[in-house]
Amino acid sequence: MLNELNGKKVLLTGATGLIGSSIVKVLENYNVKIVAVVRNIEKAKKILGKYTNIDYLNYDIVDIPIENMKIDYVIHAAANTSSESFVDEPVEIIMNAINGTRRILEIAKYNNVKGMVYLSSMEVYGCPKSDLKISEDSESNLNTMSVRSSYPISKRVCENLCASYAGEYKVPVKVIRLTQTFGEGVVYDDKRVFAEFARCVLEKKNIVLKTKGETRRSYLYTKDAAMAVLTVLVKGKISEAYNAANEKTYCSIYEMAKLVVDKCSNNKIKVIIDESENSFKYDEEPIKQKWNGVAQHVCSVVLDSTDNIVLTIFATLSDVSIYSVYYLVVSGVKQLFLSLTNGIQSLIGELWAKQELDNLKKYFEWIEWSIHTGVVFIFGCTLFLIVPFVQVYTEGITDANYVVPSFAILLTVANAMHCLRLPYNIMILAAGHYKQTQCNYIIATIMNIVLSIMMVQIWGLIGVAIGTICAMTFQTMWMMYYDSKNFIKWPLVKSIKQFSIDIFTIIIGFIVCNQIHMKNIDIISWVLLAFSTIIIFGCIIVAINMIFYREKIVRLLKVIRKGLN
Repeated sequence: MLNELNGKKVLLTGATGLIGSSIVKVLENYNVKIVAVVRNIEKAKKILGKYTNIDYLNYDIVDIPIENMKIDYVIHAAANTSSESFVDEPVEIIMNAINGTRRILEIAKYNNVKGMVYLSSMEVYGCPKSDLKISEDSESNLNTMSVRSSYPISKRVCENLCASYAGEYKVPVKVIRLTQTFGEGVVYDDKRVFAEFARCVLEKKNIVLKTKGETRRSYLYTKDAAMAVLTVLVKGKISEAYNAANEKTYCSIYEMAKLVVDKCSNNKIKVIIDESENSFKYDEEPIKQKWNGVAQHVCSVVLDSTDNIVLTIFATLSDVSIYSVYYLVVSGVKQLFLSLTNGIQSLIGELWAKQELDNLKKYFEWIEWSIHTGVVFIFGCTLFLIVPFVQVYTEGITDANYVVPSFAILLTVANAMHCLRLPYNIMILAAGHYKQTQCNYIIATIMNIVLSIMMVQIWGLIGVAIGTICAMTFQTMWMMYYDSKNFIKWPLVKSIKQFSIDIFTIIIGFIVCNQIHMKNIDIISWVLLAFSTIIIFGCIIVAINMIFYREKIVRLLKVIRKGLN
């Protein structure tokens, strides 16, 4: 049936998606070269690495080169299918669909391809008002004023764009409207009903429906969907749309649930309809977790207060005074930084609650890098500027020698480490793992108290700062390990690399800034010094991140440029 594809080259978008990966699997049986457009080659190779007929193009769709592609066919399967995004980011859903599809059509036009297929959805028909069979010429009842309609409407617009390119530029494009697909390749935490029901079977839990489950639709197996796409690609008529669904699967949600229970569970579970508004019941665990959370908070308060308490009891009044001045500065910087990160926990919490693990990893990677970069910049500048500031601040005060560079460095590093733990602690709090991580807080608190008491006797201020650094470092590293193992599930070396770059950046920045010499320090000269330090540190951070995290810097600059425009 697909012999026309033998020896041909096919451009495929959305290759790592459910349908895209199924198409790759089918084409492996033919002499076809696939050019897969992907945004993350590492992820793509993880999913498609076993297939040998693939070349990868690392581009956003709108940036794919148009010229010299030397392709014969195009399959445009890329799309954001997250139902949450349809409501939360409707503008992006519409514009990304239109701009991406236009780019692919331009590529097809320029390269004079033999055929192209655009993957649409049967959602373009809206919500069926009856059980009548839907045909390709059925009318749509989509509510254009509903934000949720952003996805199906974007599909309709792109369908018309395809028809327009076919009519005006003779691009041989066809459209296939897929119903909901299931089968090999669906991830375990998929949110669609058939996946929910399958999980209930595997976990031996009753299927609980919050409605009567009267909504009816057809379904389509992944391999059948892939074959349908390829058939339309080579056999379909130009500028025509085709529905793809298995009529034999037409059923209600309730009927599907009963089928799963009867055929897959040996009747060990059952279907329960619970339409009560207050049907959700808490088990005992959340109550325990609350108390674990309280315990963690107490430990955090003690951990942050240990230095001052230990100095008050075991050190001189002069040491307490010096500590208070430096802590005033550093804690102000820390609170400023923490205020800039408000709202991150709610984002992480929402993604974790919805179990959108791919998005969680993506956002967490950006959050981790952003916080580390921000900490390095803010506390790197503080590291160099704090002693001159204290000199100006305490001018004329003679009760103690406030110029203590070694203590200033240690205290700044300790509070920087406190901020560096932020992304890992946010993930723990968002997931509600208070009980599982309580020991970490307790150990860090005890470590700080014991070490501070021991070393204050020997080194005074310096000893207290060392105790705090040890406790903060232990806590941050432990949280990093816990997140890597339980939430993000990526190699610990990724975070270790980030820490190593942080240290390298701080050292380079401190060495360069240390070349600035001022004989006399006053408020004006300090302001000039601060201005110079900020510029130098900023340039160093950008330069180093361009080496190690070039993609992030480039994307960040694009976002900034877009915001300014």
